[in-house]
Amino acid sequence: MTTLHNIVVPSGTTFELHARYVVNGLDVSTVNYRGKLQVRPFVNSPIVLFEANTVNGMVAFTGIDAGVHLLFPPEISDAWLWTIGVYDLFIKSPGGIVKRPLRGLFTVDKSITSGTVV
Repeated sequence: MTTLHNIVVPSGTTFELHARYVVNGLDVSTVNYRGKLQVRPFVNSPIVLFEANTVNGMVAFTGIDAGVHLLFPPEISDAWLWTIGVYDLFIKSPGGIVKRPLRGLFTVDKSITSGTVV
């Protein structure tokens, strides 16, 4: 089952989302899992506004504790010119089972202050 979870990313900040992969009330080990999250302007759009995955390091799994983690550095969100889209997260087990545990709206809360914090 896919959980609806809306994400709001304050632009220019380090965004972190930590979740657990749970099936039927039980934690599922995410050892050696891979994942991909895409944001698009609307469902079925051919345009990908943003992609996070295990290859670029913005999706990570901590294994035995069922951890699923998203981490977007500040320079990524600061560069986004768009403010709203839809997303989903696909994960793949070492055995090749693919699931979509999260989906929802993806909103960028644009900052007023710009530049590097000193």
